[in-house]
Amino acid sequence: MKNYTTLALIVFLALVLRISAQTATPAEPYSIKADKLGEIAAEWLASDPAHKEWKCTDMSHIVEGEPVTCSWERSLKPKVEAVTYAGLELQSQGASFVGKDRKLVLYRVELKFCSGGGYEATLVSAFNEKFGIFASYKIVLGQERWLWTNGVSTVTLDYTMPGPTYHSPVVTFTLDSLVREIQERQDKAAQKKARSDM
Repeated sequence: MKNYTTLALIVFLALVLRISAQTATPAEPYSIKADKLGEIAAEWLASDPAHKEWKCTDMSHIVEGEPVTCSWERSLKPKVEAVTYAGLELQSQGASFVGKDRKLVLYRVELKFCSGGGYEATLVSAFNEKFGIFASYKIVLGQERWLWTNGVSTVTLDYTMPGPTYHSPVVTFTLDSLVREIQERQDKAAQKKARSDM
């Protein structure tokens, strides 16, 4: 009986320590190289000189709740140094900002990788090491999706299983609170438009 009591006490203390450790350090938004979800556009531009070469929609006019996108695509000519993530070559990158409190805030980053066998396994391994074991995995209509989340931000890895043509893995980092705000704003606008069309 004494052993059961001791064992129950140890399990209880381990649970309390785990819960207190989780609540003691609030989750931070995920980062992608030098980019951190939630940073403002000026910080994003300053974090990497290559960002100045990206093509962006108008960043000079900030509209509350309106997204602004920036993109980069790999140039084949002239041959330039490869841009990589987790040691794998990127085909394109995208960064999305949204107007909030008169600032542009980074809420989404998308990485599209060049075609290459085994890329998804390399990425899953790298993300499991950086963010912990994935929270979910599913296959829908031949597309695999892994998801990591920390309650503040989410990482998804989408990979279409090889068929007649090979599809590149796509990784998306999102800041959950701003994604929800944007979706709610879009839903309200759609409802308002539907009512005015009646």
